Amino acid sequence: MCATHIHMPSRPPHTPEPRALLDRMDEALLGIRRVFMRPGYRQRLLEGSSRNLTLATLRLLRAIERSDSAPSVGEVAEALTIDPSTASRLVDAATESGLVERQACADDRRSRRLYLTKEGTSALAEVTARRRQLLSQVTDGWSEEELEQLAGMLTRLRAAFDELEER
Repeated sequence: MCATHIHMPSRPPHTPEPRALLDRMDEALLGIRRVFMRPGYRQRLLEGSSRNLTLATLRLLRAIERSDSAPSVGEVAEALTIDPSTASRLVDAATESGLVERQACADDRRSRRLYLTKEGTSALAEVTARRRQLLSQVTDGWSEEELEQLAGMLTRLRAAFDELEER
């Protein structure tokens, strides 16, 4: 009896299984997220600031700054993927600190819109400059092409996750 040999295309040497690549990518993404939560990173990011800032406050300021128009608390909560009550507490604290102000909406006097104050804009600019400095340090020696590729791939990955969420 003759055995039939089925020819399977061979994988080039040292090429990981697709599952292994996905696992590596997942681990890398989780690792990056953990880096941002580490005390050392937070300390470096916030050092030198005379303001009592938290990462949550910075996320709030960035959400307001990046909004197409002055957002409501609900819109900020959605942008940050947090509960409206949590967003409201963040806004209250940032307002008390002089970083954010609430103004009545011209179209609907019951609705309030959020704006960065000069202090909030300044605080965000300081931390953004430090964030860029930290990114520059950790990518020192990378070529402009490598940085462009990474930025492009991360943007593409983020868009794919956003698209997945919309389905």
